[in-house]
Amino acid sequence: MKKIIFAILLLATCSPVFSSVVYVTSSQSSADYVVYVTQYSTQANLIVRKTDNEALAMTNKNYWYFTDNSTTADFTIYITEYQTQANFIVYFQ
Repeated sequence: MKKIIFAILLLATCSPVFSSVVYVTSSQSSADYVVYVTQYSTQANLIVRKTDNEALAMTNKNYWYFTDNSTTADFTIYITEYQTQANFIVYFQ
């Protein structure tokens, strides 16, 4: 229940989760969000599209641009292998 309330509050207050410049970190403790990637859209909390265009990610909903520079990212994510550890379950279109 805590995860559901947290996710709703986070989604309501943090629009960068929907469209953003994202940095993937190898350290879970340094990530803003822990993400589990699913192969099924029906299991996802977020459905996002990857883009190679940073401007597109900053202006359109549900587009993520992955950067190699953590300082230019809107937020950092750690991709986990375990769904139970995730703040969000993401499906990439």
